[in-house]
Amino acid sequence: MDAKERLLREGIAADPLLAAANIDAHHIDYSFDSTGHDVDRTLALLRSFALWHQENLGDPAARVSIVHVHAYFLTKLFFSLPNLLSRDGRILVFRRMSADRIGGVPKQFAAYMSMYGFYGVCQQWRGGSMCLFDVANFKVVNLRLNLYRTTNLVGVTLPAAVHTPLVFYNASPFFQACFHVIKQQASETNQFIFKKGPEIFELVDPSMLPSEYGGLITEEQLDNQIEAFIKSRYAEEGLKYVPIDIRAVDWKTYRVPGKVAFSRTESAVPASVIDYQAVESELMSLGYLNKKPEE
Repeated sequence: MDAKERLLREGIAADPLLAAANIDAHHIDYSFDSTGHDVDRTLALLRSFALWHQENLGDPAARVSIVHVHAYFLTKLFFSLPNLLSRDGRILVFRRMSADRIGGVPKQFAAYMSMYGFYGVCQQWRGGSMCLFDVANFKVVNLRLNLYRTTNLVGVTLPAAVHTPLVFYNASPFFQACFHVIKQQASETNQFIFKKGPEIFELVDPSMLPSEYGGLITEEQLDNQIEAFIKSRYAEEGLKYVPIDIRAVDWKTYRVPGKVAFSRTESAVPASVIDYQAVESELMSLGYLNKKPEE
């Protein structure tokens, strides 16, 4: 154990919140590596992790269970499976942004799904993760709303995963421009990659991709893989598996078992990070505010 690692362990032990959070070694190692072994930044990331669980689950040592995310997992709006990897060995995290898929699903569920997926990333932190966003049918309602959504997509819901590549599939030029400008202001956000059609195969083998990305996994096969994974997680957590008919879920009244209360904490970049006026000015100079945004 070197001097920095010793300081980190001492910092965790001396912080009441971190000491109570019982954060596993994989997560500590992942966070330490993601900050370039910066002790103060690592402690800040770990505190953020512990505080999220304190605010959302009532205990910094509590963890999101498969029970919490079972229904959301079935929507396939945001999911990852341990057997789906990029060509360089990263865990693939899929996020579908099409308006017809989002429907009335409360966005708070995405935060729980993000955290649940983050546990898996930490377990395999040496490989890292890659987020794939399906934005082919993402609708631009207006500039302000689009900027709000894009900042939510930047990926800081999981602060420790700042080096996760974000791959946007079939994004419009306007969508790309928003990210280009935002990235200039939020320098520590993730790497943005834009791919169209078969270009995605440069990063991921077709056998690892659902059909909507041009891959070989059919919707039925994906449903079966997700169901099998959910069942395995119930068994691993020692819980009785109870099937859910996602078609019958009323998201306006749906509550996960255990009456978990959702925090109102937003997962977007803090408002102070993004200067919207400057972003709008930059987009205007690119000509995007003088015409209807391409959808």
